[in-house]
Amino acid sequence: MYYRNFLALALVAATGLASANVDLGKRQASHSEQKAIHNQGTTDPVAAAKAVLAIKNIGEQGSLWANDSLVSGDENGKQVPWASNVTFHSLPAAQVDGESWATVPDSFDSFTLNKTTKITDRKGVQLTMPFYINSKYTASNIKRAIIVWPGMWRDSWRYAAMTNNAYEIAKSMYGVEDGSVLIIAPLFLNEGDKQSGSVADDYVFFKDAGWSVGGTTHNENGTITSFAIIDKLIDYVTNTREFPNLEKVVMVGHSLGAQANQRYAVLSDRGNKPISYWFGNPGAYTWLSNKRPDSTSGCDNFDSWPNGIGNADSVSVYGRRRLKKNKDGLVQDFLNRETMIALGLTDNGGHSSSCEKNVQGANRLQKGANFILHLNDVNGGFPEQFKVNFVPRVSHQDYPMLANLDTVQYIFT
Repeated sequence: MYYRNFLALALVAATGLASANVDLGKRQASHSEQKAIHNQGTTDPVAAAKAVLAIKNIGEQGSLWANDSLVSGDENGKQVPWASNVTFHSLPAAQVDGESWATVPDSFDSFTLNKTTKITDRKGVQLTMPFYINSKYTASNIKRAIIVWPGMWRDSWRYAAMTNNAYEIAKSMYGVEDGSVLIIAPLFLNEGDKQSGSVADDYVFFKDAGWSVGGTTHNENGTITSFAIIDKLIDYVTNTREFPNLEKVVMVGHSLGAQANQRYAVLSDRGNKPISYWFGNPGAYTWLSNKRPDSTSGCDNFDSWPNGIGNADSVSVYGRRRLKKNKDGLVQDFLNRETMIALGLTDNGGHSSSCEKNVQGANRLQKGANFILHLNDVNGGFPEQFKVNFVPRVSHQDYPMLANLDTVQYIFT
């Protein structure tokens, strides 16, 4: 069986329930209200976030997404309507084994799986850090490198392909030069994938979703963090001997990939590199203080990693020492990062069973709006390097978020 039919069916079911008028529409703004919020967000993100929080019943807990999106369901497999004349490459598939991957593609379309790059652990053991990369490129022509995280299902090949389709939009609609962008998607597999056969003996792999929190590899005596792997990829593309004309690296993540991306941005010490970040619809955030919009009573670990940095010993070993040495400096570094937060205005689902996440808000949209106000509070004004893109009539949908025109301009131009 190929790709996750069970996931597609679940999403179709969710969409069907949403259209059955189960009070979901009462938790989303009208078309005109969404457009107004989007426009306001470009100039006054804080006021726009407050407008989101004023949507009737936005704080209702629920697991459904909206019923009035421009693209129905989890439709990543076809071009978005606002770019209907732009080239679209079909998404690659892989063989599944339950909730794990039995195989992953070695190549597809214009990508290949790099299986030769090594990373060394603290004991001197070399492991392979596989990643998808454009199969053909001229290094001297590369001006921008996009490093895209996978989502919950660890399907890095699909995120590489979706990012490439967004690049087609950038070329067609904004004149971005063909061959000027390099796309890399690290392959973060886990122990279930290893048991199912997709993890080679020398591949790094992780326990569950440990890759998304800067966890260490699950290999024997594993000491390599997922964030150290990202560092190595960044160091590779910013090496002027490899890519002499590179101008910028853009770190991209949607959903769980956005959570991983924001966590990495909080702890990263690569501030001297030309890096910008795009967070699309995270299900939770790493907060920078111990304040939360909802009561934390009975939720003792609300400020522990990865939902906060109040308990330094809980933080990924990747950034723990830096946090303990200079917490204020770490926070300020994050606030100074060039970043876009992109939130689908109909992504009003995603309630979690975790109190640590739920004290941030009842659903992804409310959490995102609350985090924008949090940034404003912590920084004493909204950070100058941050942008907010409230995306009208898009829900928790990977490709429609990546293909949004404001997002395309931010990532590729």
